[in-house]
Amino acid sequence: MNINDQDYALVFTLHKDNKNKWMGDIDGNIVISERNKDSADTQDMMMNMLTLLSTCVKLLETDKDFIQKVWETRDELDMDIDIREPDVSSSLKQLDMLETLVEDKPNIIQKNGNVIKFNFTKRI
Repeated sequence: MNINDQDYALVFTLHKDNKNKWMGDIDGNIVISERNKDSADTQDMMMNMLTLLSTCVKLLETDKDFIQKVWETRDELDMDIDIREPDVSSSLKQLDMLETLVEDKPNIIQKNGNVIKFNFTKRI
């Protein structure tokens, strides 16, 4: 993945089985270019925003009220990128099934320079 010197990215990687089917787990990575010339304060503010966004993933997996509010707000902002009608009820049922797999806080898998890999789910 190429990012520009001034980019800040939250990248999700899907865990797939040997048939290339998504298993429901993701790894999230925060990526900042090593050549980024923003001030330390700016980088800290951006890292704060990115970690807040990654925390939203946790809430989307565990908090039914939060996901409902996010769906509604996305619809109000006309940000639906899928041509299919979103199925909130189905998403909430999936959340119920995932609740037993989710940890209370993300598991930081690896830190390498300005890249942090984290995982929100337990391995069974």
